Amino acid sequence: AFFTLEDLSGVIEVAALPDTYKDAAGIIALDSMILVRGRLERREEEPKIRAREIIPLDQARAKYTAAIEVVISTSGLEEDMLKSLNRIFQSNQGSVPAYLRFRTSENKTYRMLVDSIKGINPTDKFRMDIEKLLGKDSLKFFKNNKK
Repeated sequence: AFFTLEDLSGVIEVAALPDTYKDAAGIIALDSMILVRGRLERREEEPKIRAREIIPLDQARAKYTAAIEVVISTSGLEEDMLKSLNRIFQSNQGSVPAYLRFRTSENKTYRMLVDSIKGINPTDKFRMDIEKLLGKDSLKFFKNNKK
């Protein structure tokens, strides 16, 4: 199958081989947000992407995130903040390991695995909830290149 993919920088044609297309046929539609992984081909006048994988964009962060880290300053840390953080973790459980990195006023850091849950589902809602509680630069995503 051939289709056109458009983002904020332009458009490109995508070629999906039968197996790839079969797996993704239900999500390829006008105005759907997808992630395409593949190889860029420049043999013809216009470049194309030969798709190896097509997934819904909202699944990409969970699939390609190896771990998340929540950075917390110990200065001004209160029990209510930790309770709110725990509620966010509990309502966003998934399979991505979550770590807390505590930063002290002496610029020392301590990292610990959040072991009260199996892991996190790193959705946009999770990101927004953490940033609302702790600030914009409080969340880090570590990429998983193996999938």
